[in-house]
Amino acid sequence: MDSYFDHQIFACQRFGGISRTFCEQAEALAALGGRVRVLAPRHRNGHLADLDPRLVSGDYSMFENGELSGVLDSNRRISDAALPEGVHILHETYYTGYHPRSMTGRRVVTLHDLVHELMPEKGHPSDRTAEHKKLAVDRADHVVCVSQNTLVDAVKVFGLAPEKATVIHHGVHGKWFGEPAPLEAGEDRPFILVVGNRGGYKFFTGLLTALAMTGRTRKDHAVVCFGGGPLDPAESKLAAELGLLEMIRVTSGGDDLLHSLYGAAAALVYPSEYEGFGLPVLEAMASGCPVICSDAASLPEVAGDAAAMFPSCNVGALAEQLDTVLYSESLRSRLVSRGRERARAFTWERNAEKLLAVYESLV
Repeated sequence: MDSYFDHQIFACQRFGGISRTFCEQAEALAALGGRVRVLAPRHRNGHLADLDPRLVSGDYSMFENGELSGVLDSNRRISDAALPEGVHILHETYYTGYHPRSMTGRRVVTLHDLVHELMPEKGHPSDRTAEHKKLAVDRADHVVCVSQNTLVDAVKVFGLAPEKATVIHHGVHGKWFGEPAPLEAGEDRPFILVVGNRGGYKFFTGLLTALAMTGRTRKDHAVVCFGGGPLDPAESKLAAELGLLEMIRVTSGGDDLLHSLYGAAAALVYPSEYEGFGLPVLEAMASGCPVICSDAASLPEVAGDAAAMFPSCNVGALAEQLDTVLYSESLRSRLVSRGRERARAFTWERNAEKLLAVYESLV
């Protein structure tokens, strides 16, 4: 049985959780003997660049966001011509409006979240992701939901028939359980870690407000933001007004650096108002990093009792958790122990086994 992941997310993302998960799935499917290939004629994805080249059809090519539309159009044409006759499965990786013009096989799409539909005010007015996502779900022969919470949302928002969907949790690569390398340039004081995009529903501004409310935490700790780019003007303005700007550092890089940051951080703080899954929570847990996160959407489903949680958007409760967790060695130790145990329940091998079963049920 031949299965293909399409190009969409690999053209859109340089690095990111969604493209990372598809690379993990491709690797795990191949390890199970599945015939899988990523069809990404031109892409700019760092995770895909690190994947076994035998699993990739396409070339790495750095381009800017202004070129993305043209690259997607070119990829559509090349992919339509390159899909072999009789392909069994095409797995759509994102929602840019692409779908092959002629294909006799079955189509699968992954629903990563429904933030565009549930929080439209957090996005840009010209963003058509929600429209394209609905079209992808409607034409798919089967829908993979990354959490039970995402499935519930999809049934509610799209009217998705539950029998047309399967919940398949993400996994955690074994490398995160290993000993991280020391940071080459360590912080001169303890730091809390923020991973990924910070805008909109990620509630980074709420974290800044909570930090301003803390006692010892704001004086004793720095904030390291991994990924998400430089602070935007609104973030910089708020941080300056709260007297926090000097404590914030922004960095980016690959998994090795992120692993080192998890290993060195006093805690990962994940204050998101909504998540389809929340992979950094599991990565941090596997790396031995205590987690402080909100109780929004899928996060309780993923974290279980292994994270210090606070009610979503409650900055006062977040401030209390920061001051509590960061100054209690016994609590931090319990969180680390529970976190490692929790993370071991999520594997890419199990993910791939379930995904392969979906593919086989369709063909």
